Amino acid sequence: MRRSLVLNRLFVLVSAIPILASPNWAAADTDLDTAASHFGRTPAVWGMRLSPNGLKVSFLKLHPEGMPIAMVVDLATGKGNLVLASDAKKGVDIVGCEWANDTRLLCEYFGIWKLRGDVLPATRLVAVDIDGKNSEVLTQRQLARDDEFATNQSEIVDRLPEDSKHIWLQLRKGSGIGVSRVDIYKNHLKTIERPQQSIWGYQSDGRGEIRFRTNWARSWVDDEYRLAGDSRWRKLRRYRPNDEHNIYQVAAIEPGSNEILVWDWYEGRRSLFREWLVEDASADRKRELVDAHKQVDLSWILRVGQFRRAVGVAYRTDKLHVEYFDAQIKKVDRIVKQELPGRNVFYLDESLGGRFYLIHASSDVDPGAYYRFDVTEGVLSRVSATFPWLEGVELAEMQPIEYPGTGETSVPGYLTQPPDAKGPVPLIVFPHGGPSSRDDWGFDLLPQFFAARGYAVLQANYRGSDGYGKDWLGEGGFKGWEKVVSDIDAGVQHLIDKGIADPERICTVGWSFGGYAALISAIEKPDRYRCAVSVAGVTHPYQLLSEVWRHNRLERRFLKSILPTKGDEIVQGSPLRRASEMPVPVLLFHGDRDLNVDVAHSRNFERDLRHEQKSVNYVEYEGADHSIRREADRIDMLQRMGEFLDQHLAVKANVSSAAKE
Repeated sequence: MRRSLVLNRLFVLVSAIPILASPNWAAADTDLDTAASHFGRTPAVWGMRLSPNGLKVSFLKLHPEGMPIAMVVDLATGKGNLVLASDAKKGVDIVGCEWANDTRLLCEYFGIWKLRGDVLPATRLVAVDIDGKNSEVLTQRQLARDDEFATNQSEIVDRLPEDSKHIWLQLRKGSGIGVSRVDIYKNHLKTIERPQQSIWGYQSDGRGEIRFRTNWARSWVDDEYRLAGDSRWRKLRRYRPNDEHNIYQVAAIEPGSNEILVWDWYEGRRSLFREWLVEDASADRKRELVDAHKQVDLSWILRVGQFRRAVGVAYRTDKLHVEYFDAQIKKVDRIVKQELPGRNVFYLDESLGGRFYLIHASSDVDPGAYYRFDVTEGVLSRVSATFPWLEGVELAEMQPIEYPGTGETSVPGYLTQPPDAKGPVPLIVFPHGGPSSRDDWGFDLLPQFFAARGYAVLQANYRGSDGYGKDWLGEGGFKGWEKVVSDIDAGVQHLIDKGIADPERICTVGWSFGGYAALISAIEKPDRYRCAVSVAGVTHPYQLLSEVWRHNRLERRFLKSILPTKGDEIVQGSPLRRASEMPVPVLLFHGDRDLNVDVAHSRNFERDLRHEQKSVNYVEYEGADHSIRREADRIDMLQRMGEFLDQHLAVKANVSSAAKE
């Protein structure tokens, strides 16, 4: 291997995409139209995957007409071709592709369909040659088209890497879930696991053996296992579906072995254990701790290659860290990070034989790019930028912070400031979604948009956020909403005390649970904010019980464990029920096909705010889901949001100046 690594550009995948002019614009001097069009755009390429031989890549990009398309490009020649396109008329989009073998792709389509008076998500899996020929919508004709339970037809249980013609799909037939072997060329199905009504999912070892399944019977859920080479199901463990602190999960299976890796609590933090499955399910299983962190939860296991083998474990303190236990990946990572210092590096794919790796790297001020690393030649080649129109733009640094909360609580979070910020500046409080999620260090479009408009941005990982252990998670964000408000407000006061935030110019913006947190914070702290923005936000938590697909009893039981269910608690934690108390102007956005948070949350809140003669604007996007992913909708939303924030923060600034004069 060469000692010095060569960083060269193979080709530019996005050369045919028109790039907005004016690279090198300064963040704080950006006009609204420029900022909205730059930060609202869909990535130039996304979902890139490497062929098994390492010579080609597949990826998604946006067609000029606004729909995602799938392409394949030869890395040696730079020549590419269209493989599949979304169906704009039916509202069905390609959401990702992966390689079945060197000449055939499996691409997933997603749509939201109206069926029997309900709105349901639906997926399909299409097998297609890399030249776009011989496409097959797998399992479509075999399953009843009017069967609402057959909407999900893309969940691959095993890719069968040693069998290039077949995959195993998890399919619902009637009221039961089973597994079928599917011929990806002829579209023939053969039953592997007979559908059973109480079964909710299967897990294989990645090499053609079903080893685990989830069996829900009334008020209990049983995780069941098979020993290697055996067909008998045994009980691994039993738990109640409404146990919000249950995190036990099989993380990895050693093929042909009874050794497994599992997630579970250790000293109040999510940790990784090794267990050995036994013949007698009632006997104690041997367990040993594999990895744990003294301060935070372990986050996920990293997998690469056709067999998706486990190569490392990730955890997040103020930044992402990865401990690799695979010798080759560890060696590759050491070399790559010499060329890409200070970035989050993700290994997306590994070619057969391990010569080539597909990598994505980014940082808070680097929007990211895809790279291919050649182990034999020791060459790191840049394949494509993710947001080429942001290259050369001075982006805002995302600074990890920690500030005092109530009592002895110390709250972690992030502060993003305009690059040229001087003295107190207007502040956007931007709580994360979830509720059991968290913000992370790295490139983030919305904070960058706010910073480009001259605002500082606070992202607090308040109590109820994921990743900091069981005690920090507590009851969760909905039951613990008062702690959420308190921790956010403590962060605002901290930035005011430090002279970073102008106390007279503060607004709050949130998406999903973050929208809820923004609205309830504005109500609870009427003297703190000048305005509030909610995107696809929850306005009445108790209403979630009547949603969740309207069918999923397991999720309903779980929600009952994390939502306020008593009269006073329901009212106090509900922005909808407290609409009369809203002290500031509100801007609401929602998609009318949101499956996570029903559009009625925003519609009803707008109605009640208007009834109370409060200032409210509501924008609804037709056909949009929870992510409001269409580029035109995103740009429109940022323009409207920017105008709203500028108007209300500037108004307060003028009033304050006049009062002082």
